Parts: sequence; structure tokens; C-alpha cells
Amino acid sequence: MSTNNIFDKLANWIRKNDGFISPSIRVVTSNVDNITSRSIYTIKDINGKESLMRIPLKCKIHSDLVYDIPNVDKWIQNDSQNMIKTQTFYRIVISLVYQKSLGKKSFYYPYIRTLPKSSDLKNHVIFNNTPENMNDWKKCSSSFASDVQITSDAFSNLFNFIVIQNKEFPIIDLEKFGNVENILEILVKWAYVIFITRG
Repeated sequence: MSTNNIFDKLANWIRKNDGFISPSIRVVTSNVDNITSRSIYTIKDINGKESLMRIPLKCKIHSDLVYDIPNVDKWIQNDSQNMIKTQTFYRIVISLVYQKSLGKKSFYYPYIRTLPKSSDLKNHVIFNNTPENMNDWKKCSSSFASDVQITSDAFSNLFNFIVIQNKEFPIIDLEKFGNVENILEILVKWAYVIFITRG
């Protein structure tokens, strides 16, 4: 399916759910070095007061969506540090991974399929945090390396929490992804970087 068709389906889904997408805008996709980039362009002049889009809350993956996941209450009960209740990124990442695991059954599928794939995010530090790279980053900027370490530690804590909880109370169906090695880690990294880059 072409990218334009994917975004047409997204626009139709938003409109069907009482949102608005201006007919004056188009999404244009480019692929450079196997990395997909998207831009929004106008196909005609837009005046200063013209609305371009209105996205209804029900079409947004927001932090309270986590509470709609079946059996997530078991995860919350086991969350001795109250990370789900206190950390927005825990709620959104868990929601994203869960919705992604539903595939076409997810209400949010028209949106999720427009998000970058893990391969599109391969240059993000979360996908490149090796001891060698960290040493190089420290040489260039100690504050940058420190920020990367904080971000990576937050990811590790979240990932470990999800691994333990999903083993005891499975809410994320990993079987649909086949025998992909480290699929849960790939999914959580993907969702975490989506949160970081879209937050």
C-alpha cells in the first residue's frame, strides 16, 4: 500500500471520529539512505485563520489509555515504586506496545501504521548506546553523554519492569511477531523512542 494511501486512511479515520483534516494539505514521503522522512505541504494558499487539523482526544494515544488494557491492574498492584501512576512515559510506552501488539485489531491502527519503524529510528542514541559510543560521546560532550545515560537508565528500568510483569501477567501478545529474537526489547525501544521524539 502506498504511503499516500496510508495517510488518506489516517485522515479518513480522524474525520470518521469527529476530527478534521484540511483538504489543503498533503503528506509527502521521501526515503534517503533507507530512512523514511515525511513532511506536510499545502496544495493551495492557506489564510491565517484557517484550521488545518483538529484531532479528537479519542484518536490520541494518551497516558490514561493504559488503564483500558485488560489485566493492567495486576501490573499496577505489582508496581511497588508506583511508576505507572507517576511516570507518563511508562503509561504511554506500555499503551503503545500493547496497541502495536493488537495489530489491525487496535482502534489506533490507522495512526500506529504511520509511525516510524524501528529501522527508521536506528540512528537514535537508544539504539546505539554501546560502551564504545558512550566513550566517544563523553569525549565530545560530557553533558550529552550524561543525558544519554539518564535516558538509557530510564529505558532499562522501564524495560525490566515490562519483562517481569509480562512474564507473570501477560498483556502483550508476542506470539504474533513470530520468532523474532528480542522482540519485546525491540518493541519497548521503539515505543520509548516514539514517545521521546513525539513528546
